[in-house]
Amino acid sequence: MLSYPYLKAYSPSGLPVGSLNLDGNGNNNPVAARDLSGKNTIKKTYFQGNISMKYKLPFVKGLSLKLNASYVKNYTMQKKYFLPYDLDCWNQSTRAWGVQKGRIASKASLNQWFTESQGYTIQPTIEYSNKFGKHAVSGLFLYEYSRTDESSLSAGREDFPITDIMDMSYGLTVNENLVKGGHGLDRRAGYVFRFNYSYDDKYLLEVTSRIDASTALPKKYRWGVFPGVSVGWRVSQEDFFKEAVPFMENLKVRASAGRLGSDRSISNTMTYFSTATLSKDPIVMFGSDPQKYLGLSRPINPNLKWELTDTYNVGIESSMWNGLLGVELDVFYMKTTRSLEKQSGNFPLSLGDYFPAYINYGSHDNRGFELVLTHHNRVKDSNYSIRGNVSWARNKILKMTEDANVPNYMRSTGRPMGEYWGFVAEGLFQTEEEIAHSAVYGPTLPGDIKLKDINGDGKITYDQDRVPIGRSSTPEMMFGLNLAGEWKGIDFSMLLQGAALFDVNLCGVYADVGYDNTFYTKPFYCDGNTPYYLVENSWRPDHTNADYPRLGIVSRENGGKMSSWWVEDGAYVRLKSLQVGYTLPTKWTAAAGIKKVRAYFAGGNLLTLSHLKHLDPEMPGVNQGYYPQQRTFEFGLNISF
Repeated sequence: MLSYPYLKAYSPSGLPVGSLNLDGNGNNNPVAARDLSGKNTIKKTYFQGNISMKYKLPFVKGLSLKLNASYVKNYTMQKKYFLPYDLDCWNQSTRAWGVQKGRIASKASLNQWFTESQGYTIQPTIEYSNKFGKHAVSGLFLYEYSRTDESSLSAGREDFPITDIMDMSYGLTVNENLVKGGHGLDRRAGYVFRFNYSYDDKYLLEVTSRIDASTALPKKYRWGVFPGVSVGWRVSQEDFFKEAVPFMENLKVRASAGRLGSDRSISNTMTYFSTATLSKDPIVMFGSDPQKYLGLSRPINPNLKWELTDTYNVGIESSMWNGLLGVELDVFYMKTTRSLEKQSGNFPLSLGDYFPAYINYGSHDNRGFELVLTHHNRVKDSNYSIRGNVSWARNKILKMTEDANVPNYMRSTGRPMGEYWGFVAEGLFQTEEEIAHSAVYGPTLPGDIKLKDINGDGKITYDQDRVPIGRSSTPEMMFGLNLAGEWKGIDFSMLLQGAALFDVNLCGVYADVGYDNTFYTKPFYCDGNTPYYLVENSWRPDHTNADYPRLGIVSRENGGKMSSWWVEDGAYVRLKSLQVGYTLPTKWTAAAGIKKVRAYFAGGNLLTLSHLKHLDPEMPGVNQGYYPQQRTFEFGLNISF
């Protein structure tokens, strides 16, 4: 809902002002879109009920039965109507003004949707817990079953001769694409087992297992068993340790291994059996009448299995010198196998679309550590605490479905997940002569981004010259520092947090369309405003050593938006929160019957150190429409009687 900032809101005749831009999404006025384009009403009725019962069996100590059950019912009715309205538009192509319909609606129309869902979950459980001298034993066994039923219905009409009452009966034309309905059913079942044993609070053992079933998988592979085991040793409880290391009051060593299963990629599909689709048009003849046909979809894959993730973890917990130093360290390794992957785009077009949609093929791993250090101390009438943490994790694709014709330097196998891929930027073109003697991707002018010819064939192509140009937008390293203290009624606390080893792409990377410009990469993109620094520091004939390409409001197909020019280091440190307070001495307030008086100042996002001078480093990968986090200041007074 954007408009160029140099356009007025209304013309002298009173019409809202808009523009017809060349990106296909102009012809708009934010105020008119809000007030004149129609209305969207959503009404929901939601009910959720839970019940829990527990019974301790009197004849067996520590044995109990428990039942949890829940029920959810949801109705949603959405009524959305569109109304046409006129704009006085500036046409960028013809360079002239004219009256146009706003792009939201060219005629009055009404769409309505109704959805209903209901579901329930039951969970009967047997629990046991008891002690026998130095032995402590506990266990749990439960069964879980859940079912969700859904149904939907939609309808639409257009061409309303009157718009005072927007009800379905008054539309003259039926929107056949919206007249449809459907239903869905999802069921899940599983068993959970857990056994815990400890001896003298020194030696700890836990064995767990899940046995789950998924209706997204074929019958013979529907059930999966996912076990886990963890052990721990409280070394500090041993007599020899207490004598040898008296300053360490706690030391625990632990290790664990486990397996998890996932059907998330296909949880809402039935890819293991063939489904039928009714054709849109009548193209089959039965006798003399054309009929729609019921066609089978792609072939089935009867061998789909659970995606598996095996995790291994080793860690220690330690506390020394009565809290002066605490250490907690975990090192882990995870490996995912039998990844459920799509095959689309990995076969030649001559094969058509006749192959299973999903297969168990890919694998990747992830390794890292997490370290937490703490320090607590009291000095006379003051106390303070410090807590620092850092975590690091790096993944790698071990195997995935890739086109056999892709060059080795363009393969993702062996590389981290989530990398940015695109063209390598080598600077900005300065002259027409330089362009004439260089490989280009599309129409190019001086001031545009120069791209590297990776395979040396004298041209830039999407299929041969893309390489990794940036790390994932998910940080490999996260860290934080908590500081807190108190002295003679003054209290203080602050949190520093940050991240490193990740990149931010100023161009939007969308799942359905790939790279696209944003306000951070092209001035006045799609009728929007633009940062001043982008205009001020763009290339000009008299400013060739520029930070950004030449100005322009027309989309460019020269590959620059898919290049490393717009990829920047996202590392940052942020003062996330700060609070300083003062509590009046009790002797000052007790006489007035007041228990406590505390005044304080609190702030959020007060300081950020980042390579991204004008942007929020915590913005999402697709930053279009993201509203940056705000710097906040708060003053308060707490009084307790």
